[in-house]
Order: sequence, then C-alpha cells, then structure tokens
Amino acid sequence: MKTADTIAALFMTLLGGAAHFVSAGEPSAPAFLPVIPRIYDDAETATWHVPLALGKVSPSFLTSSYFYARKVRPIYRSYPVYHPDREPAGYLEKLKSLEPEVLWDDTGKRPKLETEADWIRAGELVYDAPISPQPLSDSLHFRDRELLKRIGMPIATDGSLPGLHYVIRTKGQPELARFSCGTCHTRVLPDGVTIKATQGNLPLARIEAHENRTGKSGDEAALRLAAFEYHGTPWFTNGPNTKLKDWTLDQFVQAREACPPGVYPNHNGGLLVPARAAELRGIKERRYLDGTGHMRHRGPSDLMRFSDFHQWGSIYASFGTFQPQAIPEPETQERYSDEQAYALALYVYSLTVPPNPNPPRTTEDKAMVARGREVFMDSGNRCATCHDPKQGFTNNKLTLASGFVVPADHPEKAHIMPRSVGTDPAFALLTRKGTGFYKVPTLLGLWYRGPFEHNGSCATLEDWFDPRRLRDDYVPTGWKGPPGTKTRAVKGHEFGLDLSAEDRKALITFLRTL
Repeated sequence: MKTADTIAALFMTLLGGAAHFVSAGEPSAPAFLPVIPRIYDDAETATWHVPLALGKVSPSFLTSSYFYARKVRPIYRSYPVYHPDREPAGYLEKLKSLEPEVLWDDTGKRPKLETEADWIRAGELVYDAPISPQPLSDSLHFRDRELLKRIGMPIATDGSLPGLHYVIRTKGQPELARFSCGTCHTRVLPDGVTIKATQGNLPLARIEAHENRTGKSGDEAALRLAAFEYHGTPWFTNGPNTKLKDWTLDQFVQAREACPPGVYPNHNGGLLVPARAAELRGIKERRYLDGTGHMRHRGPSDLMRFSDFHQWGSIYASFGTFQPQAIPEPETQERYSDEQAYALALYVYSLTVPPNPNPPRTTEDKAMVARGREVFMDSGNRCATCHDPKQGFTNNKLTLASGFVVPADHPEKAHIMPRSVGTDPAFALLTRKGTGFYKVPTLLGLWYRGPFEHNGSCATLEDWFDPRRLRDDYVPTGWKGPPGTKTRAVKGHEFGLDLSAEDRKALITFLRTL
C-alpha cells in the first residue's frame, strides 16, 4: 500500500467512531438500560412453586430480607483444570505465582455493561464461576489418571476438564473449585467440542462415590446426615428416601456409581431416583423449570431465583413442619447480586440449540429425514400432540404421573394434560420435587443429549424406541436402577414402539436433525 493510502486509511479509522452513525456502515450497538428485577420478592416467591402432590408439605422459602442480608459473592478469575496428561508444563507453578483477581463484586468491580452483548458476555462469566473451592490437597483425585479413566471423565479439545476450575483467592494457594452452572450443564462431545447450558456429562455422582469411599465426604454418620438433609422425606413411610438414616457406606457408594454421566441424585430428589441434567437452551420459552415442573417460569426473576435456589437455597426451604437443615446466619453466607443473576439469565436466554454438525447430505439420507418427519407428524403416532413443532417441540404442559389425581382447584389446571404416559412415577410423587407431574420436554437438541427418560434409563434414542425395554428382563443402557438391579423394565411412553423397523429408524434420523 502507498504511504498516502496508508495515511488516508488511518485518518478514516480515527474518524470512524465519530462518523459511525452517519455512515452507511453498521450502526453502533445501542446502549442497554435494563430494568433489573429483584431475585427475591416475597409476594412473587409465594406463588413461584407448583404445589406438591402432597399439598401439606409444599415448600416455603427464605424471605427476601434474609436473602439480601447475605454477602454478594465475589467472582474471581478462574483457570482451566487439565487432564494430567494434557496439562501445560509448569502450569500449577505458574498459577501459584498469580495474584488473586476479582472480576465482579459489589464494591465497584464489574465487567463492561453497556450493551446487551456486554450483559450476555458477563452472564457467561457468572455461568462459568464456581462456588465451591477446596484446597488442592483435598482434590488430588482429579489428577488420578486411572480414576478419571474409570469414571469416564470427558476431556475437551484443549485437554481441559469442563465444569472444573482453579481459583486463586490467596496468592500462592490455587484451589480447585466446582459447582458452577457448567459443572452440571456443559457437555463434551466425542470429538472434544463442548456445548454449554445443556445436559452435561461430567460424571459427578461417580466422583462423589470415590469421595465417599475414601472418606473425603466424612464418615458413614456424616453421609447419612447429609443425605437426609439433601433428600429426606419423613412424611413418607414407603418412599425412596425413607431409610436414608440406615444406609451403609457401600449403599451410598453403589447408588452414586450407578449414575452415568448426565444423571445425578440432585437436591430434593433422591439417591434411588436420580434425574437427568436439564437442557437449558430454549428455556426462555419454557413455562416450567425442572423435570417435575415444580417451579413456574414467568420471566427472568424466576430463573434468577432458581439459580440461587439450585446452587444454595434448596436445603433451606421448609416443607410443612420439616426444616431439612438449620438456617445459618445470613452474614455468613454468599449470594449473587441482582446484576449478576440478571446477566446470567440473559446469557442463558440468548442460547439456541446448535445445528447437528453432521446433517443429512446424500439423497438417501434426506429421504430418510423426510420420511421421519412424516412419521412424526402422522396423527396416528401422536408425536406432535405433545411435542408441537410450533412451540419448540414441546407443548409447555404437565403430564400426569401414574396414580396422581389432580385436585379440582389446582392452579395449573389449564396447562395439565389429562393423561399419564406411564413412566416410573416415584420421582414425581415421593420426593421433595414431587408435584404429581412430569414436564413435557422439548425435543430440540436430541442429537447431542442423553441418556433419556427423566432418570436417564436409556442411553440412546435407539434404546428409547426399542420395544424390548418394556420387558422385565431388559438391561437398561443408562441408569440401571437401585443398587443390585440386574434387569428391569423401562416402562411408559410407548409412542413409537409399534413402528416398523424402517419407520423407527427414519423417526430417529429426523429427531437428530432438530
């Protein structure tokens, strides 16, 4: 380039900011001035929860005054945790030389928040921020090659272990931290590519099984107490959580080892009724949160509150007269700020399902997809009745768990389907999430998700549409069942099981394009 041209180009670059609005080029991003809702509002929270099937134990929540008396959690810069065979040379020593760096707190430190794109980027920062640091001396098992191989730890393209982070809060003392949103909701595909905000595949339950067996979680008495606080339902005498106070160490280990990646015995659920991790993409259009639809989703504040409830507040809810765990002094606890939680909601709302990187290309494959679409839309198969393409392949309704009778005055009666699909009702009836319903899930993103059913019993779509799963001698390919289970039927949702082999293959091929 000639000197004169270079000077002219530089001059136009310098003028670019001032002339941007009058040029024919792309306009500058407008300022984004959101009205940020409060995470906790007592009146809003009072109508947040869908009543439980046993109405007298429907939960009550902590007050807004308690919530806002908690300290705002500072978000530190975090660093990847690598598989020991992929870790850069001198990595941990370098981390020990770094100063702590707070990226967002309530003292004025925060990321740029001028445009909507800024807020979404800041929300990803919150999504990735872990909340549970531990000394490196307590986390050496994450560097154990044999353990990582045995539990099926996924490895990203860059050699990192998604969902795990190093955090530096004190110089010279990096800590390993987990329980960011991404710990449960980041998926690593077979080629190492990661997808955030979906059904993750970190084998978290199997990690905890190892920690149980090696005493890192405390002794047997501590495990019993923790399980009762996390899952206990003392109002049931025959439920999956009835005998937690009598469990042995081996029972805790075996129950957690039985959970495949993507399935976890989450808070208010149970070790014998684990749940598949939720798909978060497309959640902006969903009416309910969680598999039993036990939280209403009416807008950003509900999702903001759910992030706090899911990571911290669930064990401090009360269920009738039952208080699972003593409520600590609020000044000793941490929380998100309204800004942080709102940014997180905007980030999750911004995400859509990525297209399958292996779409049908041949004439034969395209014909198979077209046939699968016909099978799906065929009124006789009734797929589109519940999984309406116009509503994101769901109908945003609740379907009955087997055995539940809906009260005539149920507040969600306009959104309840009058039939059950017959899947195992224990999770929806006998846990602290037991509304008596299952949420009709979206089918978007099936190409990268799994295992399937609310408890992850079937590893693949082929397994889900295999008629043999209804037989008592069936060996589940996902979650096997309670410890000691050799075979069991995976009952319910019989739609598609009577298709011909050719139509079944076509339907599955179509579903993987969504």
